[in-house]
Amino acid sequence: MHSAPTAPTTHSRAAAATATATLIAATLVAALLTMAGPTPADAQINHAPIVIAGPDQTLSLGATVLVRLNSSGTVDIDDDAQDLQYSWTVVTPSYSWLPIIPTGTPLGRTASFVSPTAVQAAQYGYAITIRLTVTDPKGASASDTVTIRFQGAPTAAIGVSAFLPDPNATDTDGDGTIEDSERYTIDAILARPGQGSNSNNEWNIQEGA
Repeated sequence: MHSAPTAPTTHSRAAAATATATLIAATLVAALLTMAGPTPADAQINHAPIVIAGPDQTLSLGATVLVRLNSSGTVDIDDDAQDLQYSWTVVTPSYSWLPIIPTGTPLGRTASFVSPTAVQAAQYGYAITIRLTVTDPKGASASDTVTIRFQGAPTAAIGVSAFLPDPNATDTDGDGTIEDSERYTIDAILARPGQGSNSNNEWNIQEGA
């Protein structure tokens, strides 16, 4: 024989109703929090700017030109671009003397400098790296760099030495022949015309030779 099912007691029905109500309340709270958006703690997070100093450039040397820098791609998800502070600094040590002129609105969003001359580039180098640092109103900052390279005619560096023949030259390597490196062993003085060095056995260098 099968016994008849036992009817739920009043206690068990109350417990089930309480559990259902609790589940419904939790679901409603979660939905309300989602609709409310970020919590106060989330709202206090400040993100540093995303800094873009602009693309690298390659320029030809010649007459000096105004090199322009542009950071218009810089953004900050927390602040308007007009509220940011921009600072340009030359990173290349040999060009630390080069002045960077901030321009644009706000000041420094763009900048410029006068390109080096061919003589300066030969002395200080053919590439200048510049760092842009951007700071938001809450003090968070980030940086990016841009490099400007210059192309120009090669610069010649000439070293000149002169030697007089030794009247007592010897075959130092023993090969039976006195080569020029064995014959011309007496230092000569490079002199301008008419200076009369080395008892008028002078060596003259003409400019442009």
